[in-house]
Amino acid sequence: MKQKMNIVLAGLVCSLGASTAFGYGGAAAIVYNPQTQAWGSYHGANTRADAETQALANCGASCAGVDAATLESGQSNLKETWVTNGWVALSINGTGRWGTGGVHDNQADVENAAYNNCGGAVDNCYILRSTSSYVNAPDVDGDEPAPATASTTATN
Repeated sequence: MKQKMNIVLAGLVCSLGASTAFGYGGAAAIVYNPQTQAWGSYHGANTRADAETQALANCGASCAGVDAATLESGQSNLKETWVTNGWVALSINGTGRWGTGGVHDNQADVENAAYNNCGGAVDNCYILRSTSSYVNAPDVDGDEPAPATASTTATN
């Protein structure tokens, strides 16, 4: 009985340690206005609606007049990606193409998904934003790549 109790306690300690590495999981959202290229994000919210509301507020005037319910219904021109207990990312190319990735366990996977959903290198996409839902995890802005030079641009 003592050995069984020790195993249960060890498992409990391990699971508590893993779940608190970044703090409470919560929800994260990224909203994007393709017409203006404005965006907003929020992570560490208690619910999807809270994350969306804060992301909309962080987007500013370009996202004004849209609430979480309208965003969730798909009845606005804004795009979004959201997650609970995971990562989300937004990739754009500056000419109207965009892609999102969500519900991934790590930053590299979610950014790869968003990049590919945008069109990748073929469409000159880059990661604009990635974040996780975890309270203390990284909250990362992407870097727009340097413009291609004549020596690196392929033509047909």
